[in-house]
Amino acid sequence: MSMAEYDQPLVELLESLDNTEKVILMGHNAGGYTVTNAMGLFAEKIVVAVYISAFMGLKGFKPYQIKQTIYAHNLLASLGAMTVSR
Repeated sequence: MSMAEYDQPLVELLESLDNTEKVILMGHNAGGYTVTNAMGLFAEKIVVAVYISAFMGLKGFKPYQIKQTIYAHNLLASLGAMTVSR
């Protein structure tokens, strides 16, 4: 399932709201991506977004970039942990 497919039910709900209706969004885990995407698309309809143990990407940030960032961080951390004995 793509993120666009995963986000579709929320996108459809937010599209159906009248411009005077506002929502509070809450995302957990990968749902943080969905919340961030919705905020980028429907900022005027969202009062607040709550992230609970969730990924909080920037608008346009792709999930695979999280993996790359974590990999790079872990690699640097492991290199920093190495010691050279003399």
